[in-house]
Amino acid sequence: MSYRHRLVTPCVLTILLAFFVAGCGGTSGGFTPQEAPAYDTYAKEEYDATEDYALGAAASDDVDAKEAQRDASDNSVIIRSASVSLKSRDYDSALDAIRAVLDKAGAKQVSSNESGGYSRSITIDSRVDPKKLEQTVEELRKLDGCTVMSANISADDVTRTYNDTERRIEILNEQYEHYKKMLEEAETTEDILAISDRMYEVMAEIKSYTDSRDEMKHNADHSMLSVTLTEETTSGSTPSSSGNFAVDAWEDSWGIFGQVIRSIVYLFIMLIPYLLIAAVIVGIVLIVRRRRPKSARKKDAEAAGDNPQSAQESLQAKRDDGPKPPL
Repeated sequence: MSYRHRLVTPCVLTILLAFFVAGCGGTSGGFTPQEAPAYDTYAKEEYDATEDYALGAAASDDVDAKEAQRDASDNSVIIRSASVSLKSRDYDSALDAIRAVLDKAGAKQVSSNESGGYSRSITIDSRVDPKKLEQTVEELRKLDGCTVMSANISADDVTRTYNDTERRIEILNEQYEHYKKMLEEAETTEDILAISDRMYEVMAEIKSYTDSRDEMKHNADHSMLSVTLTEETTSGSTPSSSGNFAVDAWEDSWGIFGQVIRSIVYLFIMLIPYLLIAAVIVGIVLIVRRRRPKSARKKDAEAAGDNPQSAQESLQAKRDDGPKPPL
């Protein structure tokens, strides 16, 4: 190779290397201005996605918290009860309306205690669905012709007691299983009897706690509703504002007369058993006296002073023994 070729080759390589370095230096500074918006858009989308994820996670936590709170409220054991006291002048119609409201709510009557006399009264105890308790009380308060004397609804949260009772039952069941294994491994009669006695005690405790738990659950699932209706008397009523005092007095007098007759009949019915017993006793006495001998009856009559002859002799003796006039 000539001297010229040896000189040209390094120059060409140097020029090519310079162009290559210049090209790399122009692109090594980062994205071009045209590519920068694309990067910003990607970064913004990534930020928005991250923010949406965070908000979604927070919303999910809120939903989980609400679900947990709802589950806790669903597992709570709350005993609700209510009592309503009403008063009405039309006792029979008001009682029919009360029974209609209870039937509509699907109430199951537990007990009913009615008293008569001058002013009738009745108390009806029923079991109602807790979800319908407030609505039923409200309907009873709005009955036509009835005056609300009192109405209240109470709630007793027994969740802690209920859970404690369930835990006690679990522990007692574990003890029972433990004693059961010990009984299988017992060798002496003394050990068998001691373990058996303890097992009976544990069974009794399990029965007691189970009954208490079931009662709390039953009372929570079936609210007690007590309704009392009292007949309003007319003696304490005030005259009407229309001025028909005579008409009101006449109607009230017949109402009071009817109540008095009803009270007398009620009292007579109550006394019927006692009157029957008294009649039987009197009949027995009369029969016994009639069956006695005639001589015995005569002696009784003489002892009682029923004999006219003995009475006359007694009177004559008193006259002879009396003061005599002077001669």
